[in-house]
Amino acid sequence: MRLPRTIAISAIARKFFPRTDTDLVSQIEKLDPGVLNDQPTRAKTEAADVGAVPKTITWRSRTVDLEDAVIATALASVNIAAQKLSETLASATAVQAKERASAYDDILIASQDTVDAAKHAIDELVGEGVGQGDRRIQSLQITRTAVSYDMVSWRIGRNRVLVGERDGSIIQGTVIHQSKKKNQKPATEEGKGRKLAHLREKAVLYDSILQSLDSIKELPGVAADDIFLEELEAKNNYFSALK
Repeated sequence: MRLPRTIAISAIARKFFPRTDTDLVSQIEKLDPGVLNDQPTRAKTEAADVGAVPKTITWRSRTVDLEDAVIATALASVNIAAQKLSETLASATAVQAKERASAYDDILIASQDTVDAAKHAIDELVGEGVGQGDRRIQSLQITRTAVSYDMVSWRIGRNRVLVGERDGSIIQGTVIHQSKKKNQKPATEEGKGRKLAHLREKAVLYDSILQSLDSIKELPGVAADDIFLEELEAKNNYFSALK
């Protein structure tokens, strides 16, 4: 339809909504009376929303404009989820590791939506015959690398929560607590079998982290960044040593 990619989907929907279908309009307005109107109050609300939507994205030393409204909106959702996650983790220091890890669900879903939006935008341009050397394609590739790296980072962060304190470097046996009764045996540590099971779980998490680090190397532009590859190799060595 040759519509500018900077226009939000909600604005396009209002512009082309079939207002002549009175029955449909009345049903929509029952759900939200002002959704189809361009009232000043609505405009102010949208202006506030737009203000929260990022205009640019930075990857390493490069900053590019976010010309695709879908990507920008998805990235705004990631920022909101990141703030919520930070508050949850800060207020739940004593919660079990699995419960803290579940707090990552929203940001992982939002990050995946952003990655999908970037890939879809690239596929659309390629489908229109736009070459890889085009500025729009290059900007989208940088955007895709940046949001993909963030998604992998959140995934690794979740696994680091599950693996335990100090990235699992502290090995602590779980004490089996017993009630204080007469002639009751004192509390004992769990058996070797359970300890080995916990260590196997940690090894699986380390493997997942290492696979995530390897996936970063496949992102556009990473293979040519020698300094960044050295950083990835250092992180790979770190988690390999822990494993």
